[in-house]
Amino acid sequence: MKQTHYLLFLLLFSIPLLVAGNTKIDSLKQSLQGKINKEDAATYFWIGDYFNPMNTDSALFYSNKSLNLYRQLEDETGINRCYGLLASIYSELGLSDTAIRLDYKVLLWAENNNKPDMYAFTCLDLGNSYVALDNYQKAKEFYQKAISGTYEPASLAAMANIGLIYLDSNDPDSASYYFLNALAKYYDKDTTDLRVKYNIATLYSNLASAAFQNQKYRKGVDLLKKSLVTSKETGSNILIVGTNIKLGRGYDFLDKYDSAIHHFSIALKIADSTNLIAEKADVFKNLSDHYFKKGEFEKAYSKLSNYYKIKDSLQSVEYESSLAELEMKYELRTKTNKIELLKKINSNLWLSGILIIVIILSLSLIIIGIINRRRLAFKNAKILANLKAETLAIKHLKAETEIKTISQNIIGQNLLIEELETEIHKLTSSSARTDLEEKLFALHKKKILTDNDWIEYFHSFGELYPKFFAILKNLNNLSEGDKQQLIFVKLGFTQKEASYLLGISTEGVKRARQRLAKKLGLLDAGKLKDFVDNECKE
Repeated sequence: MKQTHYLLFLLLFSIPLLVAGNTKIDSLKQSLQGKINKEDAATYFWIGDYFNPMNTDSALFYSNKSLNLYRQLEDETGINRCYGLLASIYSELGLSDTAIRLDYKVLLWAENNNKPDMYAFTCLDLGNSYVALDNYQKAKEFYQKAISGTYEPASLAAMANIGLIYLDSNDPDSASYYFLNALAKYYDKDTTDLRVKYNIATLYSNLASAAFQNQKYRKGVDLLKKSLVTSKETGSNILIVGTNIKLGRGYDFLDKYDSAIHHFSIALKIADSTNLIAEKADVFKNLSDHYFKKGEFEKAYSKLSNYYKIKDSLQSVEYESSLAELEMKYELRTKTNKIELLKKINSNLWLSGILIIVIILSLSLIIIGIINRRRLAFKNAKILANLKAETLAIKHLKAETEIKTISQNIIGQNLLIEELETEIHKLTSSSARTDLEEKLFALHKKKILTDNDWIEYFHSFGELYPKFFAILKNLNNLSEGDKQQLIFVKLGFTQKEASYLLGISTEGVKRARQRLAKKLGLLDAGKLKDFVDNECKE
């Protein structure tokens, strides 16, 4: 079921694979020249979409390049489109949990930003992921949301996919209901379009499977004949082979063995000539069943032997792929260890900086004490005043130094960690796994000021501007986030610097400052600097 289910989904939403070909991809790659812009990001996206699911390595590589460009451009629509594509790729790789997490992010964004097409598409993708996890009830819930949406391609795919769930649950009547509804809508479209033909052929094949479940074998064979005619028009060898195999089984049900052998032979010939290994194994399995039913046990054994030889070969390929994945995981762990080492170095820098400040402060106090003792006899009053002034200056200097040290270290370290994250994304282009996602998630959580950092930050700020917090307490309608923004404005931090310290996007900081300006009755966020300089002055 899963393979048929995904093929239908693929033909609806990817670049038309049956038409585009390598020429189209070469043209897209050549367009990626000159200054980086939205067109480049979109081109990488469509190349990644083209390769999904045929070549998941290439699909991951190009979709990640697109995502990085959209992040640089701060294009939230593009970022979420990339999340959706990555979710589809992870689902194809069997990482359904990761795919679901990404799709939920896209779903929430699409709902909040009035993107009905993206919302419906994501509901369909979530349904596919839950099918992969055998959670059919949850899958049907999201398919129904896609059906009720305004985006017709997602609605049609979801309708057909619910039919497949019922087919898998041995409820052929319910399955046929959804297949027939989807088929009727496809016939209202341009039936010369290859994608439409592909889906019509698939729906006829699925209706035949429902008929077989109801033991209506003649009806099933007639439906498969229609499917075969349309399959040949698409030129899809996989579809043609699969339909011929099902026709062979149908004629076996009707005890028309010559017709069954005819279609099995056609399927074997096409699978062999086009190197469709898995489909070739399927033909041998069905031939073995065919000869066993006829009582020709020697031939049945021979075909079954061929089937197991191909299966063993496929398992060997899977084993080699697993070894490659282990090697990649080793390289990934090496990179992760480097990140952890950098974090330890960052922590040591903090300790060293605090120690230096303490030493400087101690030396300053010693010097002040010596000066005080020498001049105490004749200028006691003046020395006391000077001592207070110097102590205050040291406290100001210490506070400024600590604030700059905390901010610069975290911003600088974030930039370095982002570079390593990019390398990790490249490494995972051949094999992405859930443990990587969890590490990346944990890493992002560390790229902001922690609670302890804020305590240190507020303490240093209070030393620098002792009356500022008292003024903030009188502004009752401000949230903690608003107060943090006022502190950053007071310190002269740009939106980009504030975004690094808070762990949110620059656009998020911009919106936060706009909301804050509105609360304070200011015309725009640009007036915040004047506000803190005038209203919140010491």
